[in-house]
Amino acid sequence: MTSTLFTTGATLKAILCFIDPEKTPKIAYDKDEYAEPLRNKIKLALKNANDADGSQDATISFNDEEEELERQFKGVCRNISEIFTYLDYD
Repeated sequence: MTSTLFTTGATLKAILCFIDPEKTPKIAYDKDEYAEPLRNKIKLALKNANDADGSQDATISFNDEEEELERQFKGVCRNISEIFTYLDYD
């Protein structure tokens, strides 16, 4: 079964910045050997969305053989979202 996430180009690019930085090691969620395959998956999703940017629609899909890659993706998203839980929105 394929799992598809409907998102934006900016969201995928932000995730890409997190896992594929220029000056620090490439990371995934808890298995960094998935950083490169995850980077490639995100870049392909952006390419398939005509290099979507900003609020333009983009999707990323994971098939049955990509269960671990999807787990890494979701874990990275969770890590990024947790950063914002500490902000004061007053």
